[in-house]
Amino acid sequence: MPGLGGIGLVQTLDALRPSCPLLLITGFSGEDVSAARTPRENRRLLRKPFQRTDLQKQLRELLPVTPRADSMIRASAANDQAALTKQA
Repeated sequence: MPGLGGIGLVQTLDALRPSCPLLLITGFSGEDVSAARTPRENRRLLRKPFQRTDLQKQLRELLPVTPRADSMIRASAANDQAALTKQA
């Protein structure tokens, strides 16, 4: 995004497509991030670091879930759990 930061992108998307779902992912915790996050049903904020399950939850809340998408999310979560079990 040359010349355009995250807040500028949010403002541009709001102007062009206010109904577009947005998931803001940031490592910053300053006021600038909070100012860009006006309360909307179609907007979420996810702060780094986060777990994959946090991302999955936010995406499920934002996007319509089709049966195929749901099965892909569940398979991904199962693979994560299997990898964690294998490491232990």
